[in-house]
Amino acid sequence: INFDGDPALPVRDELGIATGGIRLPQAEVPLATNSAIPLSEDIFALLGGSSFPFTKDKILSLYGDKDAFLDRFRKAAEQTVASGVIMPRVLDGLYQEAGETWDTILGQS
Repeated sequence: INFDGDPALPVRDELGIATGGIRLPQAEVPLATNSAIPLSEDIFALLGGSSFPFTKDKILSLYGDKDAFLDRFRKAAEQTVASGVIMPRVLDGLYQEAGETWDTILGQS
């Protein structure tokens, strides 16, 4: 991850995603701004960080529709497999999670 400043903080892109580092498909084709900074002191928050889903309008402006989003997500996932970051066996689960997350945020089933 890229850092800048004193104290050093992650450099974030226009969507609030940290730049640099390993770019999983969830970072390349995001539906939310995710952070390692927890919102509370409980163990689950410390382990999971925080997430702020984009608004429906923001998501639709970025991707247009679910099919376009999933197509971009698949391409990003395939790139991570090609670079050796993730194993091919996890792709189906990632695709399912991406579609379910879209549906949850946009209120579709």
